[in-house]
Amino acid sequence: SADDSSNGATKKAVKFVNHVIPDDAPSHRLKEAFNTSMRNPAVPLLSSWDSYEASMPVRRSSKAQGYYRLVNVPFYATNDSMRNLVSQLEYEFVNQQANDPRFAVAYLSAKRKSGKTASIMSAFLNSYESNRGRRFSHYLYMSFQNNANKNFSSDAFVNDNTEIAKRQGAVFMYRCMEWLFRCKYGEVKTKDVADNILGSKQVIIDAPVGPSAQLPEMDNQENEDDDAFLDRVTERINQLLNNKIPGEHQHILIHLDEHRKMNNSADFCRGAMIALAKCPRVKCVA
Repeated sequence: SADDSSNGATKKAVKFVNHVIPDDAPSHRLKEAFNTSMRNPAVPLLSSWDSYEASMPVRRSSKAQGYYRLVNVPFYATNDSMRNLVSQLEYEFVNQQANDPRFAVAYLSAKRKSGKTASIMSAFLNSYESNRGRRFSHYLYMSFQNNANKNFSSDAFVNDNTEIAKRQGAVFMYRCMEWLFRCKYGEVKTKDVADNILGSKQVIIDAPVGPSAQLPEMDNQENEDDDAFLDRVTERINQLLNNKIPGEHQHILIHLDEHRKMNNSADFCRGAMIALAKCPRVKCVA
């Protein structure tokens, strides 16, 4: 079992099912990719295989009364299906980088328990192991529900104003990325410090532990529109990514699982997705 108290509050232990990892489980290939291209001792998430593996998706086994990691379970798909998925992800990534300045998020649509989450991990591996220049070098997973005790969420007050809610969501995503690299998980509370955030007020992040922290220079500038603010948050996320995963040819596939569960506000979620998806080296899948 594992007890995750990294965010300052002891959480209920998560019991993992003990089982033999099959030879064709994705974990073997993912571990090789991690050791070859992703390991970075200066970043907690990427400092060791154990830390990185702990961030991967889990599911509950009702029969075994415990959790198992999807990376340790074989995933099967036809060659054509996987080839099409990988091609679409890589093509959209190259297109958005070279020709289209707008962000693009890839969405998977399928019935429950059909393997959507596991398919993205396998798609990354198939891309990584290719010789294509557009291949993905890093895979990051972020869940907002249904991932044991490693979820991100915000159920705090979100402004009814569409633009304000999108700004709050954008700053929320920055904090989530920051915490992910630090191997921290939990509820990220967001609030605005005044009734009207459009003037000289600021977006504040209330972390579960320690004093409130705000993004430096993220106060709303005079007459700044919604897109300009989101662009500034995107730049901060991009700076974070450049620091943790340096290299212009390091292409990052980020899976935002259960993205609609990050908050009840659709505008909040939209702002969060936009801020991350517009980063130059990132392809987001939801």
